[in-house]
Amino acid sequence: MTAATLHKLARGHLGGCAGVSFPPKTRGARMRAALESVGYGLEHLVGEHVVACVEVGEGEGGFGGVIVTDRALIFAEGDARRVVGWGEVTGASVEEGWLQTTFALETRSGALEVPLGGEAKAVASLVRAAVEAGYAPQARRAPLLTCSPADPSGLEHLVGSIQQPAPEVVALLEGARRRLEAGAPAEEVRWLLARVALHHRSLAFGRGAWEGRWLSPLEGAALEAAWAGLLPAGAQRVTLQGGAVALEARWGDAGEDEDAPAGRGGLQARLDGAKAALQERLTEAVVESVVDRLSRKVLGEDLATFLGEEATGLRVILRRGPALPDVIEGEETLSAPAPEATSAWARLKSGFAELTQALHASPLPPALGAYEVEARVGRRWRPLAEGDRSRLAQLHAGLRAEEGRVTPPGA
Repeated sequence: MTAATLHKLARGHLGGCAGVSFPPKTRGARMRAALESVGYGLEHLVGEHVVACVEVGEGEGGFGGVIVTDRALIFAEGDARRVVGWGEVTGASVEEGWLQTTFALETRSGALEVPLGGEAKAVASLVRAAVEAGYAPQARRAPLLTCSPADPSGLEHLVGSIQQPAPEVVALLEGARRRLEAGAPAEEVRWLLARVALHHRSLAFGRGAWEGRWLSPLEGAALEAAWAGLLPAGAQRVTLQGGAVALEARWGDAGEDEDAPAGRGGLQARLDGAKAALQERLTEAVVESVVDRLSRKVLGEDLATFLGEEATGLRVILRRGPALPDVIEGEETLSAPAPEATSAWARLKSGFAELTQALHASPLPPALGAYEVEARVGRRWRPLAEGDRSRLAQLHAGLRAEEGRVTPPGA
């Protein structure tokens, strides 16, 4: 059974639901907000997409109901969220009571009960039909960009495949075209276009995920800078066990964590080092402007209660995502990538590309960015999506704005 069959089953079983949406209505700001409110990221690089969305009330972040994708079922009710992959689903049943109708999803590890009101029977019938038909997610690759000898940069194919792009995406595509017309190498423009393609998918369908982490078009220093501007003032740059880098803000209890980091260094100190290395290339005023922008306080330090306790910290763990050559396909042979620090996407209007070069010079091919967002509860760090999804949605809205401020050089 393919995803196309699942779409047909969804329309057949859910078509009578009052609050149901099917493609193409499952794209745009409303669907993106629903996914963000339940703290779920679509795996864009394997083509995950929303098959149907059934809204039955208000959840913690403004959405209550069930979101059906070709890979998972996501339930949201009140402050509860449950995510179950199709591979774990074995059936469904409905129990009607005096006050509410309860939907029970049967899985390999037990049953999950979710109040779905009058839509419970329809959702249960869809699940049973999919299980009986033997539905299982199919592994497939969904490249961000397709190149060919006639279109070595991939621009023409991308322009032809994007539907209803946001104004900022149109501006980025126009800037890429101007760069090609000015003689920029196709290889250089490819890296920008792959990032633009992911940014478009995030705007149209919701924040992406990769290997259990969130996904961003920004990578390395650019992603770190964006998050530094979103976290509370005084966030520190921390090196965790295993070598991963995190931006961490704490308040209240300063006790040691159960998984104490291997070492930590202030973000300000790192920026000061970059500033010294750039004195011959940037004026003092430009550097100070960049540092001020990175350290501004956008969100307050107060987090809502997290799993019954007050959170005393917030951190973002930054990781390298998939390399751009791995998310681009086509007959045209890809040349050796330019360093990430000189890619078109890394050049921000503020002159941040210069700071990027000093902070993250790397011979590795350019890549997408991956990250995790966690809150500190007691002495442990837990995924923010599990306890304060409304704050996670706020942070992602701020990150999306940072990602959308990028323009190609000379645009």
